Amino acid sequence: DEFGRGTSKFDGTAIACSVVSDLANRIQCRTLFSTHYHTLVDSFEKHEKVGLGHMSCMIEKDEETLTKEILVFLYKFVEGSCPKSHGFNAARSANISESIVELAQTKASAFERWVTLKRILLTMKKVTDSSQQHDILQFLSQLKLH
Repeated sequence: DEFGRGTSKFDGTAIACSVVSDLANRIQCRTLFSTHYHTLVDSFEKHEKVGLGHMSCMIEKDEETLTKEILVFLYKFVEGSCPKSHGFNAARSANISESIVELAQTKASAFERWVTLKRILLTMKKVTDSSQQHDILQFLSQLKLH
């Protein structure tokens, strides 16, 4: 998709989501829509007029290191959403240095923790029962944020 070109991740996701929604609900035409916005799956996985698919691949262990993963594209379209992102494997395939990929993985984990924390805090804001708030605060105190 190029709908989000030059935008933030959130703007791009919102634009792509709105386009798919309009195509499925108002226009109702057969469309192949390709995207890297994996969060769209949540919006459309149960939509009766939208089918999800992805290009299959497999991960092999590098025979030399046995720890490094190699992404192998199978060039086969299969039903269902892509089970996981392969961005870091793709970066390695593009010869991005391992130190940069490792830093990116650390940053991605931190971003995911931040989003989880934000969701919890927004949920807690809606909770009025003080015992539930106490349980949530206790859970939050156990999270590792670094």
